[in-house]
Amino acid sequence: MTVETEFPDQQYVLADTSLRMAFSQLFTNAVEHNDGATPRLHVRVTTATDETGWCRIEIADNGPGIPDAEIDVLTAGEETSLKHGSGIGLWVVHWVVTRYGGELVFEESAAGGSNVCIKLPVADSPHGDKS
Repeated sequence: MTVETEFPDQQYVLADTSLRMAFSQLFTNAVEHNDGATPRLHVRVTTATDETGWCRIEIADNGPGIPDAEIDVLTAGEETSLKHGSGIGLWVVHWVVTRYGGELVFEESAAGGSNVCIKLPVADSPHGDKS
């Protein structure tokens, strides 16, 4: 497995330790569902360089991608007997990110797999202060 990272020196966001659980779910999914000979994971954190007040965290892989049916259920915000996901992992990520007022976006990665983008509000300090 190859892991590449792009991180700023520091970036604070409005979140707490529950965010670790979301990242753990995404990293686990990227590895367990990757059918490539050499799984690749690219994690990038983009700082807010303007006054948007958002930090962008992207987790991209070279796997088969997240099935549209899984994404459709999450974006609809509910499951039904006919439309439901196959697990709880992405729901955990969705609940954690939206709890912080963030946004979860699913895209195709440059490597053809998934690019999961988490947008979170920026904080000015590690204590979550917001200006």
